[in-house]
Amino acid sequence: MKRIIPRILLTSAFVLMFTSITEPLLSLASTPISHEVEQEGFEEVFFDDEISDVIEELTLEEFEKMTDEELEELGFITELNTFNEDVLADDFDFEAAIDNMDLSKMSPKEEEFALLVIEQEANLSGAEDPELMEDALIDFYDGDSENYNDLDAVEEELIENYIEKIESEEVAWLSKAKNIIFGSDKVYAAKKKKAKYALGRKFVGAIINTAIAIGLGGGTYAVVQLIKKKGKKAAAQAITRLAEHRIKRLSKRNQRIVGSLGHAVNFAIAYSDIGNAITRYIDSRDKYPNNGWLDGW
Repeated sequence: MKRIIPRILLTSAFVLMFTSITEPLLSLASTPISHEVEQEGFEEVFFDDEISDVIEELTLEEFEKMTDEELEELGFITELNTFNEDVLADDFDFEAAIDNMDLSKMSPKEEEFALLVIEQEANLSGAEDPELMEDALIDFYDGDSENYNDLDAVEEELIENYIEKIESEEVAWLSKAKNIIFGSDKVYAAKKKKAKYALGRKFVGAIINTAIAIGLGGGTYAVVQLIKKKGKKAAAQAITRLAEHRIKRLSKRNQRIVGSLGHAVNFAIAYSDIGNAITRYIDSRDKYPNNGWLDGW
Protein backbone atom coordinates (compact mmCIF):
# COMPACT_ATOMS: atom_id res chain seq x y z
CA MET A 1 0.00 0.00 0.00
CA LYS A 2 2.85 2.38 0.90
CA ARG A 3 4.32 1.85 -2.55
CA ILE A 4 0.99 2.32 -4.33
CA ILE A 5 0.13 5.69 -2.74
CA PRO A 6 3.19 7.55 -4.12
CA ARG A 7 2.40 6.10 -7.53
CA ILE A 8 -1.19 7.31 -7.33
CA LEU A 9 -0.03 10.75 -6.22
CA LEU A 10 2.54 10.88 -9.02
CA THR A 11 -0.06 9.84 -11.60
CA SER A 12 -2.55 12.41 -10.30
CA ALA A 13 0.08 15.13 -10.43
CA PHE A 14 0.99 14.17 -13.97
CA VAL A 15 -2.67 14.21 -15.11
CA LEU A 16 -3.20 17.60 -13.44
CA MET A 17 -0.08 19.02 -15.07
CA PHE A 18 -0.97 17.60 -18.49
CA THR A 19 -4.52 18.97 -18.26
CA SER A 20 -3.34 22.42 -17.19
CA ILE A 21 -1.00 22.57 -20.19
CA THR A 22 -3.21 21.03 -22.87
CA GLU A 23 -6.47 22.81 -22.05
CA PRO A 24 -5.17 26.28 -23.00
CA LEU A 25 -3.55 24.81 -26.10
CA LEU A 26 -6.73 23.04 -27.16
CA SER A 27 -8.63 26.22 -26.46
CA LEU A 28 -6.20 28.07 -28.69
CA ALA A 29 -6.52 25.37 -31.33
CA SER A 30 -10.28 25.83 -31.33
CA THR A 31 -9.88 29.52 -32.18
CA PRO A 32 -10.71 29.76 -35.89
CA ILE A 33 -7.95 31.00 -38.17
CA SER A 34 -10.60 33.34 -39.58
CA HIS A 35 -10.65 35.13 -36.21
CA GLU A 36 -6.86 35.41 -36.25
CA VAL A 37 -6.96 36.85 -39.77
CA GLU A 38 -9.66 39.29 -38.71
CA GLN A 39 -7.73 40.42 -35.63
CA GLU A 40 -4.19 40.52 -37.00
CA GLY A 41 -4.88 41.29 -40.65
CA PHE A 42 -4.35 38.95 -43.60
CA GLU A 43 -0.98 40.39 -44.63
CA GLU A 44 0.46 39.90 -41.13
CA VAL A 45 -0.70 36.28 -41.00
CA PHE A 46 -0.10 35.15 -44.59
CA PHE A 47 3.25 36.75 -45.43
CA ASP A 48 6.52 35.87 -43.69
CA ASP A 49 8.37 39.13 -43.03
CA GLU A 50 11.70 37.38 -42.49
CA ILE A 51 11.63 36.11 -46.08
CA SER A 52 10.04 39.05 -47.87
CA ASP A 53 12.11 41.67 -46.04
CA VAL A 54 15.34 40.12 -47.35
CA ILE A 55 14.03 40.33 -50.91
CA GLU A 56 12.65 43.85 -50.47
CA GLU A 57 15.98 45.20 -49.21
CA LEU A 58 18.02 43.52 -51.96
CA THR A 59 19.36 46.20 -54.30
CA LEU A 60 20.00 45.73 -58.01
CA GLU A 61 23.71 46.16 -57.35
CA GLU A 62 23.65 43.32 -54.83
CA PHE A 63 21.52 41.21 -57.18
CA GLU A 64 24.14 41.48 -59.94
CA LYS A 65 26.87 40.16 -57.65
CA MET A 66 24.98 37.04 -56.63
CA THR A 67 25.52 33.60 -58.18
CA ASP A 68 22.68 31.60 -59.72
CA GLU A 69 22.76 29.27 -56.71
CA GLU A 70 22.39 32.17 -54.27
CA LEU A 71 19.51 33.64 -56.27
CA GLU A 72 17.72 30.30 -56.44
CA GLU A 73 18.01 29.94 -52.65
CA LEU A 74 16.07 33.20 -52.31
CA GLY A 75 13.37 32.02 -54.71
CA PHE A 76 14.50 33.57 -58.01
CA ILE A 77 14.12 31.43 -61.13
CA THR A 78 17.28 31.94 -63.16
CA GLU A 79 15.55 30.87 -66.37
CA LEU A 80 13.97 34.31 -66.19
CA ASN A 81 17.33 36.03 -66.58
CA THR A 82 16.15 37.18 -69.99
CA PHE A 83 15.27 40.51 -71.59
CA ASN A 84 12.97 41.61 -74.42
CA GLU A 85 15.14 43.87 -76.59
CA ASP A 86 12.02 45.29 -78.26
CA VAL A 87 11.46 47.36 -75.12
CA LEU A 88 14.45 49.49 -76.10
CA ALA A 89 12.68 50.85 -79.19
CA ASP A 90 11.39 54.41 -78.86
CA ASP A 91 8.04 53.38 -80.32
CA PHE A 92 7.55 50.32 -78.08
CA ASP A 93 3.85 50.05 -77.27
CA PHE A 94 3.64 49.65 -73.49
CA GLU A 95 -0.15 49.78 -73.52
CA ALA A 96 -0.32 46.88 -75.97
CA ALA A 97 2.14 44.95 -73.79
CA ILE A 98 -0.25 45.29 -70.86
CA ASP A 99 -3.29 44.43 -73.00
CA ASN A 100 -1.55 41.22 -74.03
CA MET A 101 -1.10 40.13 -70.39
CA ASP A 102 -4.03 37.76 -70.58
CA LEU A 103 -3.14 34.12 -70.05
CA SER A 104 -6.21 33.00 -71.98
CA LYS A 105 -5.02 34.79 -75.15
CA MET A 106 -1.31 33.93 -75.02
CA SER A 107 0.45 31.46 -77.26
CA PRO A 108 1.68 28.28 -75.51
CA LYS A 109 5.21 29.72 -75.36
CA GLU A 110 4.04 33.07 -73.98
CA GLU A 111 1.84 31.35 -71.42
CA GLU A 112 4.70 29.10 -70.30
CA PHE A 113 6.88 32.17 -69.75
CA ALA A 114 4.13 34.08 -67.91
CA LEU A 115 3.41 31.13 -65.61
CA LEU A 116 7.12 30.91 -64.79
CA VAL A 117 7.07 34.62 -63.86
CA ILE A 118 4.01 34.03 -61.66
CA GLU A 119 5.71 31.08 -59.94
CA GLN A 120 8.73 33.23 -59.17
CA GLU A 121 6.70 36.16 -57.83
CA ALA A 122 4.73 33.80 -55.58
CA ASN A 123 8.03 32.44 -54.22
CA LEU A 124 9.52 35.89 -53.67
CA SER A 125 6.40 37.32 -52.03
CA GLY A 126 7.16 35.60 -48.72
CA ALA A 127 3.76 33.89 -48.76
CA GLU A 128 3.45 31.08 -46.24
CA ASP A 129 1.67 29.13 -48.96
CA PRO A 130 3.27 30.05 -52.32
CA GLU A 131 0.88 27.75 -54.20
CA LEU A 132 -2.15 29.72 -53.00
CA MET A 133 -0.41 32.96 -53.95
CA GLU A 134 0.44 31.50 -57.36
CA ASP A 135 -3.21 30.53 -57.89
CA ALA A 136 -4.27 34.07 -56.96
CA LEU A 137 -1.89 35.64 -59.49
CA ILE A 138 -3.09 33.27 -62.20
CA ASP A 139 -6.67 34.16 -61.30
CA PHE A 140 -5.86 37.86 -61.71
CA TYR A 141 -4.12 37.47 -65.08
CA ASP A 142 -6.45 34.92 -66.67
CA GLY A 143 -9.08 36.50 -68.91
CA ASP A 144 -11.30 33.44 -68.51
CA SER A 145 -11.43 33.94 -64.76
CA GLU A 146 -14.36 35.68 -63.08
CA ASN A 147 -11.78 37.65 -61.07
CA TYR A 148 -9.72 38.84 -64.04
CA ASN A 149 -8.21 42.27 -63.30
CA ASP A 150 -10.16 42.49 -60.04
CA LEU A 151 -7.79 43.08 -57.11
CA ASP A 152 -10.57 43.05 -54.53
CA ALA A 153 -12.08 39.76 -55.68
CA VAL A 154 -8.72 38.00 -56.04
CA GLU A 155 -7.50 39.11 -52.60
CA GLU A 156 -10.82 38.12 -51.01
CA GLU A 157 -10.68 34.67 -52.61
CA LEU A 158 -7.05 34.25 -51.55
CA ILE A 159 -8.04 34.97 -47.94
CA GLU A 160 -10.96 32.53 -48.12
CA ASN A 161 -8.79 29.78 -49.64
CA TYR A 162 -6.09 30.31 -47.02
CA ILE A 163 -8.58 30.11 -44.14
CA GLU A 164 -10.25 27.03 -45.62
CA LYS A 165 -6.93 25.25 -46.08
CA ILE A 166 -5.65 26.00 -42.58
CA GLU A 167 -8.90 25.06 -40.87
CA SER A 168 -9.03 21.77 -42.76
CA GLU A 169 -5.60 20.68 -41.58
CA GLU A 170 -5.82 18.30 -38.65
CA VAL A 171 -2.52 19.48 -37.18
CA ALA A 172 -3.45 23.17 -37.22
CA TRP A 173 -3.72 23.24 -33.43
CA LEU A 174 -0.17 21.87 -33.11
CA SER A 175 1.10 24.81 -35.13
CA LYS A 176 -0.80 27.18 -32.86
CA ALA A 177 0.50 25.37 -29.77
CA LYS A 178 4.03 25.77 -31.07
CA ASN A 179 3.43 29.48 -31.62
CA ILE A 180 2.17 30.03 -28.09
CA ILE A 181 5.07 28.07 -26.58
CA PHE A 182 7.82 29.68 -28.62
CA GLY A 183 6.26 33.15 -28.72
CA SER A 184 5.40 33.67 -32.38
CA ASP A 185 5.21 37.37 -33.14
CA LYS A 186 2.23 36.62 -35.40
CA VAL A 187 0.15 35.47 -32.44
CA TYR A 188 1.03 38.53 -30.39
CA ALA A 189 1.21 41.08 -33.20
CA ALA A 190 -0.73 44.26 -32.49
CA LYS A 191 -3.73 44.95 -34.68
CA LYS A 192 -2.73 47.75 -37.03
CA LYS A 193 -5.07 50.58 -37.83
CA LYS A 194 -6.11 50.76 -41.48
CA ALA A 195 -8.71 52.40 -43.66
CA LYS A 196 -12.16 50.87 -44.18
CA TYR A 197 -11.12 50.10 -47.75
CA ALA A 198 -7.51 48.95 -48.13
CA LEU A 199 -5.40 46.60 -50.22
CA GLY A 200 -2.55 44.45 -48.92
CA ARG A 201 0.78 46.07 -49.76
CA LYS A 202 2.67 42.86 -50.51
CA PHE A 203 -0.21 41.41 -52.49
CA VAL A 204 -0.35 44.48 -54.77
CA GLY A 205 3.46 44.47 -54.99
CA ALA A 206 3.39 40.93 -56.40
CA ILE A 207 0.76 41.98 -58.98
CA ILE A 208 2.97 44.89 -60.12
CA ASN A 209 6.13 42.75 -60.18
CA THR A 210 4.39 40.22 -62.42
CA ALA A 211 3.32 42.93 -64.87
CA ILE A 212 6.83 44.42 -65.03
CA ALA A 213 8.50 41.04 -65.54
CA ILE A 214 6.12 39.93 -68.30
CA GLY A 215 6.31 43.36 -69.95
CA LEU A 216 10.12 43.46 -69.96
CA GLY A 217 10.48 39.82 -70.95
CA GLY A 218 12.31 38.76 -67.80
CA GLY A 219 12.65 39.17 -64.07
CA THR A 220 14.99 41.45 -62.13
CA TYR A 221 17.70 40.70 -64.70
CA ALA A 222 15.60 42.48 -67.34
CA VAL A 223 15.43 45.61 -65.17
CA VAL A 224 19.22 45.56 -64.82
CA GLN A 225 19.63 45.27 -68.59
CA LEU A 226 17.14 48.06 -69.23
CA ILE A 227 19.08 50.41 -66.91
CA LYS A 228 22.40 49.49 -68.53
CA LYS A 229 21.13 50.09 -72.05
CA LYS A 230 18.82 53.08 -71.52
CA GLY A 231 19.99 54.66 -68.27
CA LYS A 232 18.23 54.84 -64.90
CA LYS A 233 15.96 57.75 -65.84
CA ALA A 234 14.69 56.16 -69.07
CA ALA A 235 14.33 52.79 -67.32
CA ALA A 236 12.23 54.39 -64.57
CA GLN A 237 10.02 56.03 -67.21
CA ALA A 238 9.54 52.71 -69.01
CA ILE A 239 8.65 50.87 -65.80
CA THR A 240 6.31 53.70 -64.78
CA ARG A 241 4.47 53.39 -68.10
CA LEU A 242 4.15 49.63 -67.69
CA ALA A 243 2.92 49.91 -64.11
CA GLU A 244 0.52 52.78 -64.81
CA HIS A 245 -1.01 51.00 -67.81
CA ARG A 246 -1.45 48.00 -65.53
CA ILE A 247 -3.18 50.17 -62.90
CA LYS A 248 -5.51 51.70 -65.51
CA ARG A 249 -7.03 48.26 -66.05
CA LEU A 250 -8.17 48.17 -62.42
CA SER A 251 -11.36 49.51 -60.87
CA LYS A 252 -11.62 53.24 -60.19
CA ARG A 253 -11.25 52.85 -56.44
CA ASN A 254 -8.18 50.60 -56.91
CA GLN A 255 -6.69 53.31 -59.12
CA ARG A 256 -7.31 55.96 -56.46
CA ILE A 257 -5.51 53.89 -53.84
CA VAL A 258 -2.43 53.25 -55.96
CA GLY A 259 -2.38 56.77 -57.39
CA SER A 260 0.42 58.26 -59.46
CA LEU A 261 3.48 56.03 -59.67
CA GLY A 262 6.16 58.39 -61.02
CA HIS A 263 7.82 59.29 -57.69
CA ALA A 264 7.29 55.77 -56.37
CA VAL A 265 9.16 54.20 -59.31
CA ASN A 266 12.01 56.71 -58.98
CA PHE A 267 12.37 55.50 -55.39
CA ALA A 268 11.95 51.83 -56.31
CA ILE A 269 14.30 51.62 -59.29
CA ALA A 270 17.30 50.84 -57.06
CA TYR A 271 15.71 47.67 -55.68
CA SER A 272 15.39 44.15 -57.09
CA ASP A 273 11.81 43.92 -55.76
CA ILE A 274 10.45 46.95 -57.59
CA GLY A 275 6.78 46.14 -57.08
CA ASN A 276 7.06 46.02 -53.30
CA ALA A 277 9.36 49.03 -53.24
CA ILE A 278 6.63 50.93 -55.13
CA THR A 279 3.90 49.84 -52.70
CA ARG A 280 6.19 50.52 -49.72
CA TYR A 281 6.61 54.08 -50.97
CA ILE A 282 2.84 54.48 -51.39
CA ASP A 283 2.20 52.97 -47.94
CA SER A 284 4.59 55.48 -46.37
CA ARG A 285 2.47 58.35 -47.68
CA ASP A 286 -1.13 57.15 -47.46
CA LYS A 287 -3.84 57.70 -44.83
CA TYR A 288 -2.23 55.39 -42.25
CA PRO A 289 1.49 55.37 -43.10
CA ASN A 290 3.61 52.23 -42.85
CA ASN A 291 0.85 49.90 -41.65
CA GLY A 292 1.41 47.32 -44.41
CA TRP A 293 -1.73 48.36 -46.28
CA LEU A 294 -2.52 50.69 -49.17
CA ASP A 295 -5.28 52.71 -47.51
CA GLY A 296 -8.20 54.22 -49.35
CA TRP A 297 -10.86 55.64 -47.07
